[in-house]
Amino acid sequence: MDVTGDGRTGEAFTQGPFKVYRALLEKWQKSLNLVGPQTLSDILERHFQDSAQLLPFLPPLAPLGDMGSGAGFPGIVLALAGGNHVHLIESDGRKALFLEEVIRLTQAPATVHPVRLETYEGPPLETWVARAFAPLDKLLKLLSPHLCPRTRLVLLKGRKAQEEVEHARREWQFQVEFHPSLTHSEGKIIILTEVCKR
Repeated sequence: MDVTGDGRTGEAFTQGPFKVYRALLEKWQKSLNLVGPQTLSDILERHFQDSAQLLPFLPPLAPLGDMGSGAGFPGIVLALAGGNHVHLIESDGRKALFLEEVIRLTQAPATVHPVRLETYEGPPLETWVARAFAPLDKLLKLLSPHLCPRTRLVLLKGRKAQEEVEHARREWQFQVEFHPSLTHSEGKIIILTEVCKR
């Protein structure tokens, strides 16, 4: 399955830095519960390919912000597969240490910020990504200090994507695109631009 839009298949996610990343996930999972235990046997599709499908919707090589990085999805995957420098926002100190170790051993072009999203003080970013971070209305509220006219949000959402968008529109204005997920039948990729408070 080509989820990156550039001809790559799942083979790329079983070699090199992705092999190292997977081993670290399995090792740290025992103490941090980084991913759902039932998904450990299918890391390639459930996590690597799922994250990588955002690549065609991102500006090539532009720096990205990953909101609530957790185990590094989608941020670490996008850094390794697309070469974008990703700023990983993760307030859980233990998970931030895990992300630092992944970056060290895979040489991923990424920086960890062990802070809450609303207190992030790193470089200004125009493109933000997230996966299983927060409902859209809450996400926009947390991100509000960092919004600018050129902000672009590329988000992996589940079957309630449309409902989240409609709820968020009560307080926010934005343009939105919906794209089907290539890895989950009920999932959606949503892209928001021109975001501002009503």
